[in-house]
Amino acid sequence: RRQRAAHEAAEKNVFPVVTANPLSRLTFGWLTPLIRLGFKRPLQQSDIWQLPPSDQAVNVASRFATQWQKAVDGGRRKPPLARTLARAFGVPFALAALPKLLNDGSQFVGPVLLQQLIGLAATAARLGSGPPPLGYVYAAVLFVAMLIGALGENQYFYFVMRTGMRVRSALTASIFEKALTISNSSLRQTSTGAIVNYMSSDAEKVAKTVDQLHLIWSNPLRIVVAIGLLFNVLGWATIAGVVTLILLIPIQGRLMMFAAKYRKAMLGETDKRISLVNDVLNGVRVIKFYAWENSFSNRVEEVRLEELRWLKKTAYVRAVNFLFFSIGPILVSVVSFLVYVAINGNLTAEIAFTSLSLFNVLRMPLISFPGVISALIDARVSLQRVEAFLHGDEQPERDAQAEQKMLLEASRADDDDDDDDHDHDGDGRKGKAAAAAVTFAVDDSGSSESSSGGDDDNDDDGD
Repeated sequence: RRQRAAHEAAEKNVFPVVTANPLSRLTFGWLTPLIRLGFKRPLQQSDIWQLPPSDQAVNVASRFATQWQKAVDGGRRKPPLARTLARAFGVPFALAALPKLLNDGSQFVGPVLLQQLIGLAATAARLGSGPPPLGYVYAAVLFVAMLIGALGENQYFYFVMRTGMRVRSALTASIFEKALTISNSSLRQTSTGAIVNYMSSDAEKVAKTVDQLHLIWSNPLRIVVAIGLLFNVLGWATIAGVVTLILLIPIQGRLMMFAAKYRKAMLGETDKRISLVNDVLNGVRVIKFYAWENSFSNRVEEVRLEELRWLKKTAYVRAVNFLFFSIGPILVSVVSFLVYVAINGNLTAEIAFTSLSLFNVLRMPLISFPGVISALIDARVSLQRVEAFLHGDEQPERDAQAEQKMLLEASRADDDDDDDDHDHDGDGRKGKAAAAAVTFAVDDSGSSESSSGGDDDNDDDGD
């Protein structure tokens, strides 16, 4: 009865997306019971479902470790971290491209149908007739396109955020495992604060960048399609807007290079601060005993102020970069309209509203693109830091049988030397006793290796 009750409780706590039907997955209907329960009362920890096996940290870390080991067995002593992550979690991430493409395509249905609707309304007003039946068809198509775009966008974010969660879990587990096996020589090149920063800040930065990786191809595609449709509406006046857009790119690229430089310097100061705080906490008794609180507090404050100085520089550069990308679409539309009026002399409502709609579509990728590039630069820096740590040397594994054999051979060699200088019978008994003692000592150290691993490692380094 207890086993049956436990099994029913476990089944009740299973992640519902595993058993949900396709419609429920598409519309996220499987979340409705949890939302309804949260509306009635505050949610408890027991109300939250367990993760499916594919998302649990132990399985995610095992999948990443398998791909890492394959790369090592394939002849790569230092496997590239980004490629290993792609092989471990690339399939669900690649599948997110389809809903993303549907969402991007639906963004252009509105401006195209808007032009047709305004043209039908203008024709009906000129002829004095009622609304044409084709207008209802355009409105229905517009509704369906927006619905498909919304569903595609939600599915896209579900796939990429789930992949980002897996990447973060894999990196955190790998860094923690490496910290337990890293050699003393490699450990001297880093610090406890840096390792903590790898597991928290760097892993989180890489996971958040996964959410934006598809924008690398999506944003340029949307920009090209929007410019093509604008050329169909405005003609050669679009070229003026494109030239204005191109002139802004070098300025923004230079700003992003400064942001990457400042970000790297800030992370170095963050490592120093975390390491210093850990040292202070570990030696807090000595600090309190000698009344060194003010001295160490000032040291921590100095490092923190230096970190904030680089953080402010990074924030200023990003703010200026965001300013350029915010005014960019507005500046492009103003220049395009001015040139169009100068060439044609007449700006109709059909052309104006359609162009503004396309400029609005163009505005989003232009605004988000600097954030994507900045996130990629930050993720690249974080990947390099984590990769360098994972490539560090590890402690050699102890071979108890080999050590026992070596010690026995050494004891036999001592017996032979003693036989040449002393009496064979007496010293032979001493040699046998020494060999038995060495054997017992090695067996005893092998049986207690798990409880004194740190001391054994230090002995190995000393030998």
